Amino acid sequence: MNESTRIEVIIVARDEFTRAGLRAGLSAEADVRVVAELASNDEAIRQAARLRPHVVLLDGALANGHVVDCCRALRAHAPNTRVVVLIEAIDPSYVFNAVRAGAEGCIAESSRLEDVRRIVRAAATGEVAFDPRLTRMLLEHLRRYPPDTGDGGTALSPAECRALRLVAAGKTNREIASDLAVSEKTVKNWLAHAFAKLHVTRRAEAAVRFTMPQAATPLRSVLGRTA
Repeated sequence: MNESTRIEVIIVARDEFTRAGLRAGLSAEADVRVVAELASNDEAIRQAARLRPHVVLLDGALANGHVVDCCRALRAHAPNTRVVVLIEAIDPSYVFNAVRAGAEGCIAESSRLEDVRRIVRAAATGEVAFDPRLTRMLLEHLRRYPPDTGDGGTALSPAECRALRLVAAGKTNREIASDLAVSEKTVKNWLAHAFAKLHVTRRAEAAVRFTMPQAATPLRSVLGRTA
């Protein structure tokens, strides 16, 4: 694999041990290149604007409770860069806010290395990139409380709901097409219509908005807090 096709990543974490661990785990992959390791959000924003990496791994603890502002700033200065937030525990309301602010996914500090690599690759291509435990929680909520409308009361069709359920499970359009026995173009059309009804433009946000259509309702009140 040549340099031009590698996924370029900036790691932003509060301690050297975390940065070193992420660097070692990601740099071992032939298709990933760590282009910077930083310890502050301000420097991350400057370097993201300069280097334009595919993915920024952002330590949520550095945000001091303002991860939304950090994600928005990163996306504003490097709009084509995907943001994945590193969190201490899987708090669904925290994840929801991060995704609404522009994050493509979340990784828990306890995530397995193979999941970190998968999530970075998924985020780089614009796919849903969540820790598997969060995905299971979202899908369990979806099973218990299946949505039947989009935001503002615009009805989602059964086909759109089926496609969105698979988006929430982290499936690509090709995988969704295979699972539903339709063409990839059909899946793209279903998702385009669903995204318009949900008033979203990104897969990660579509996943959380579909599983939790009432944005004003804190996710913690529905799913609880999970370590």
